Amino acid sequence: MFARSSHLVTNPDDMPLSRSTEVSKWEPLSRGSAMDFRIKRALLFIQGHFCEHLTANQVARHVGISRSRFEHLFGREAGRCFKTYVRVLRLTKAKDLLVDKTLEVKEVAYMVGYGFAANFTRDFKRYVMETPSVYRLEFRRSSTFC
Repeated sequence: MFARSSHLVTNPDDMPLSRSTEVSKWEPLSRGSAMDFRIKRALLFIQGHFCEHLTANQVARHVGISRSRFEHLFGREAGRCFKTYVRVLRLTKAKDLLVDKTLEVKEVAYMVGYGFAANFTRDFKRYVMETPSVYRLEFRRSSTFC
């Protein structure tokens, strides 16, 4: 598989998706105060389990609060909803994996937590503005000129 990064991604700006432009603007994590400790724990849990089928309910139980409270706090602290955060994290990891030409796109999809390669391709194209195959091809072309 691949090595998990020990870097805690608390700011989605640390997870750029597009090569040329930012796909979306993320709001600041916290408005001048420290991040809620439950959300910090949730982020660590998400980053350790993003490649599994992960629900807001599971994460909420892990940090000891209700799902609705978790979703409210997560949205306030992370600037995006839980599903979007997980999706962006998965797609960012997928971009790293697509550099490895020995892995098929379908394998990359499963490695980052997608059950179906078609869903992965749809989300990848929506957020990165090109299909995984085109991204891989463009990456190879750009790396041969360096």
